[in-house]
Amino acid sequence: MSRASPRFHRINPSLPAVGSTQGVALYRIWGAIEAQLTINTFMYLAPVNNPTQAQLTTLLTSISSIVFSVYKACLSTDWTLTKETLDVVHRVDINGVVSTANVPSAGGRPAGHMPTEVAVVLNRRTAFKGQHGRGRVSLPAISTADVGASSILGAALPTALNNLRSSMLVGASDGANSWVPCIGQRTNVSPKFVVGAAILTAVTFDTLLGTIRRRKIGRGK
Repeated sequence: MSRASPRFHRINPSLPAVGSTQGVALYRIWGAIEAQLTINTFMYLAPVNNPTQAQLTTLLTSISSIVFSVYKACLSTDWTLTKETLDVVHRVDINGVVSTANVPSAGGRPAGHMPTEVAVVLNRRTAFKGQHGRGRVSLPAISTADVGASSILGAALPTALNNLRSSMLVGASDGANSWVPCIGQRTNVSPKFVVGAAILTAVTFDTLLGTIRRRKIGRGK
């Protein structure tokens, strides 16, 4: 539907509100390939509204130990990690934390990669219908050894993707609270913090390669 031709009305039910005793944290993996920045994000929900810096540091280490090693195993060795971050996104008065413990780390698949805008797409699902209840992750730096005819070939990359898919459904701990993977819904106005969240129920991936326009040469950073 376009604004010029509003023939249809899309209905997107809101996700359950983040309560006064709940919190949402956003884990980011920052990397680089061909001097371009790549960022992939993973969101977590917990029954804690005001995590301390110590708790966030512990949580970042916990999430990284679950996700990062299987994440990088999906990417070409041409890709390198620059940092990992964790930010509180349900409120604006708590500072996030940064880790460079895994720097430098390269991808685990063979050298040689597809154009930077080409990606493997992982689809995230919750129990809620509509666009708010689903999301995706577009993985960068896909090794040319793993693709052919615009699709994933062989068994190595699907095995790595299945490991990543499973890890994206695993909860983490800040030392006192359990955080579960979720999808968040942001407000439409600045600072666009998360006001709704739903727990992830499934993650799938497509064997057909996708694209992400923000990674085209000359766009973004």
